[in-house]
Amino acid sequence: MVVRQLIGNAKPILDSLTQLHFLRGQHSALQLQLAESRSNLSAAHGRLAASLGQQEQYGHQVVQLTYQVGQLRRRLGRARLEVWLWRTGAAVGIYLKVRPMFR
Repeated sequence: MVVRQLIGNAKPILDSLTQLHFLRGQHSALQLQLAESRSNLSAAHGRLAASLGQQEQYGHQVVQLTYQVGQLRRRLGRARLEVWLWRTGAAVGIYLKVRPMFR
């Protein structure tokens, strides 16, 4: 009776053993993929950290450049005002020199 049961279950046992063999092969392949994915994740994390550091550095540079642009705009405004004052002064001077000639 035990022998008949063993012979009757031989096909399902063989199928189970075959399935186990293939699952073990897939398991090792999946372990390799997992290790590779973890490695890629670690590399991506490193690149992200570097990017965040650069972003902070660029943010600091943007603040500095914005301040410098503000200073340059103020200097340019003062220079333009000075040019117009010189032009006005020159025009008034020329007017005062020329006015007596037409009286």
